[in-house]
Amino acid sequence: MKLLDFSPQVVCPEKYLGASANGKCHKSTWDLDRDPEKCGEQAMSPDWGELLTVILYPRHYLTAREVKEQFVSEEYPGVRVHIASVVDSNSVEERGLPDEVTIVESHGDAPWSALAWSVRTPYVLVGRDLHSLWKWARLERSIRLLQGDASIGAVAGSYR
Repeated sequence: MKLLDFSPQVVCPEKYLGASANGKCHKSTWDLDRDPEKCGEQAMSPDWGELLTVILYPRHYLTAREVKEQFVSEEYPGVRVHIASVVDSNSVEERGLPDEVTIVESHGDAPWSALAWSVRTPYVLVGRDLHSLWKWARLERSIRLLQGDASIGAVAGSYR
């Protein structure tokens, strides 16, 4: 039984461009296949705000400017960002935050639990050591993997 059944697909498939596409490094050898026949209208421009929430528990104080620059991405417009703020520690500047960002207050030692309960989207990115959200995050790939196989419960990745 599939827990989440999205029909049609919610993100576009990828296509292989070759080992030396554009003469650049290997990151450019894969790209989204935005062919309307392979990728439905919904998948060509997904509503990221309804699809994905990024949850963060920052190790240091974040200013509103840092949050905007690092986690509110043009590549993934509308992605919800929930940031834990442990009461009495004030881990993020709350004035001037964009609408996509929510501060989740946590009491005691359960910030991740408070963050998890705040999520209302089908997919969650746990940003444990996430420094920024940018196009090489390849969120489409993670969502496609989760959507395509009910036996997969989580995906992980890194960038070097």
